[in-house]
Amino acid sequence: MSPFALWCRKTGRLPPKEESEGMRLGRDLEDYVARRWCQVTGKKVRRQGVVRRNPRYPWAHGHIDRWVCGEQAGLECKTTTLPLDGEALAGAFPRRYYHQCLHYLALTGAQRWYLGVLVLGRGFYTFVLERDEGEIAALMKAESAFWKLVERDCPPPVDGSQVTAQALAVLYPQGEACAVLEGMEEQLEEYVRLKGERRALDERITLLENQCKAALKGARRGVCEGFSVTWSGETRRVFRVRRC
Repeated sequence: MSPFALWCRKTGRLPPKEESEGMRLGRDLEDYVARRWCQVTGKKVRRQGVVRRNPRYPWAHGHIDRWVCGEQAGLECKTTTLPLDGEALAGAFPRRYYHQCLHYLALTGAQRWYLGVLVLGRGFYTFVLERDEGEIAALMKAESAFWKLVERDCPPPVDGSQVTAQALAVLYPQGEACAVLEGMEEQLEEYVRLKGERRALDERITLLENQCKAALKGARRGVCEGFSVTWSGETRRVFRVRRC
């Protein structure tokens, strides 16, 4: 979630996020992920049934999935359909879960945070994040600055994410009035220019793709020096190019 979208929710401008099927699945499979993590690591955990808070950070709270027995450590259980990136597959802590687990380290004072990730249809992965006071201080500083914006009812700058675009669409439904966009000339000039450049780039990309498809003819795969090309699929043919 983007800072702007989160600010909208925290200030009541957007309704609470509805539970999706993916969220339900993650909740239902939490016990399985915890048991699977225990099988893989040989450790034991106990369920945490309360929302954790820390008087040092009065704005912060968190729901801890599991506490690891015999350690100053917690466990976060995740279920996803998204494959892990290359760094995570090589053993690095997944970036998409990093700040959440760092937040829990700050809340609880734990020395490390474990992560169990079930990637549906692909595998089960385990990671550990060690306590880093510098990283925690930086995150808490950012969270504190954000919470001051909530208290002051002052929105953070919008970013280029789709989450922010969706929040703006809900926050400002279509009306009939005409607004004067003072000081937006530079942004609009750049917007029009970039849209034109993107259109030209899209056309060029499609041309190059079509030339490669014509060269493939009916072949599923093609190779040339430095590149491998595929044009295949069970229900929809997908064109992919990889450097060798």
